[in-house]
Amino acid sequence: MACVGTSLALLAAYFATAGNELTQAVTFTAANLAAVVAILAEMRLNRPTCPGAWYPLAARQGAYLLGNVYWFVAAAPRAGPLREAGRRHARRRCLSVTE
Repeated sequence: MACVGTSLALLAAYFATAGNELTQAVTFTAANLAAVVAILAEMRLNRPTCPGAWYPLAARQGAYLLGNVYWFVAAAPRAGPLREAGRRHARRRCLSVTE
């Protein structure tokens, strides 16, 4: 039941911070982390007889979490006003390599 409450609280926090992209990114990442923790905690508490399917599910959710962290830290700042500057830099690098 705590997992449902945490999920609802994170969902409400995400929509409550609609204008602040950084806060939304942190909230979204926290929700992804909560999903991984919930899967692993429920496996520990309930001890399923066949846990073989739960470990890959937790690993996939963890990979999704890492992808989101990468996006928010590395790739997202290049979007928006910085996108054109990044393209110019990439073109300069490509030209300097081919010359």
